[in-house]
Amino acid sequence: MSRQDPLPASLTSVPFTVASARGLGFERGKLRSKQLARPFHGVRAPVSTNLVEHCRAYAARMNPAHAFSHTTAAALWGMPLPLYLDDEAVHVSAPAPLRAPEGKRVAGHRVRGLVARDRWGLRVTSPALTWVQLSETLAWHDLAAAADFAITGSPFNNVLPIATLAELTAAHDEGPSRGRRVRAAALPFLQEGALSRPESLTRILLVQSGIPSPQVNPSIVDDRGSFVAMPDLAWPKYAFAIEYEGDHHRDVRQFRRDIRRIEVLADLRWSVMKVSADDLFDRPEELVARVRQRLTARGWTPARIDLRQVVHFRR
Repeated sequence: MSRQDPLPASLTSVPFTVASARGLGFERGKLRSKQLARPFHGVRAPVSTNLVEHCRAYAARMNPAHAFSHTTAAALWGMPLPLYLDDEAVHVSAPAPLRAPEGKRVAGHRVRGLVARDRWGLRVTSPALTWVQLSETLAWHDLAAAADFAITGSPFNNVLPIATLAELTAAHDEGPSRGRRVRAAALPFLQEGALSRPESLTRILLVQSGIPSPQVNPSIVDDRGSFVAMPDLAWPKYAFAIEYEGDHHRDVRQFRRDIRRIEVLADLRWSVMKVSADDLFDRPEELVARVRQRLTARGWTPARIDLRQVVHFRR
């Protein structure tokens, strides 16, 4: 069998170690085929950019006591992570006193009290421990957004919550000193109900700036009790709501549903403000000022807001 011959399915469908393939009689040259990726030393795998498959490739050589952790575990659990991390390494933790794993494209850690659970058939640090580990690298508001997802899940995608507020609080109390200040800053801002990182950040921006705390994705009904809408953030006392317009709102069907929802809310004398990523990340002071103006016009007695103290987020 020459190097150019197609590889058998047994070598192109699942990750495997070079040692195991050699033990089955495959020549080393065959394992250099372009049909195979070499994601880690001593490992061959199907060519893929999928994180789960990438982790499965490493799992072929991973110590069974180790677990995927930190930002890798967060991504596997579905926690929202900011673009600024740009972290391509696979994070793997070993329980102390074992040595942290090493290798190219591997970020090794040693953790006391490592708690792991199964996720996608992989050994992954528990959501609560993962959240504590994120406090080593995330800004406090992004840590809060990750926690909002953990305690809320994604109901429209049939994703259940993966942790409770009590579990996150306990993990913070029992966690290491590193990241403790970040976790302590995030905890007071956690709120169940947010369905995306931008929703969490918008709420945090406004509340920290002195705007009254909004309800998150509440159900609005008409005078007959019929469901009308579920705005991202709402102040029912003032009949005012904010809708964060992500890119998925460009879908034709979603666009039409948005129009009808806002018009029905207008019939009920609600004021709806649309907010985009540019407002949140590029013009936060202007966003806070606009919300303050809208709420004031609808009866809120404003507190003093110092726009110079408005927090700025990174995408």
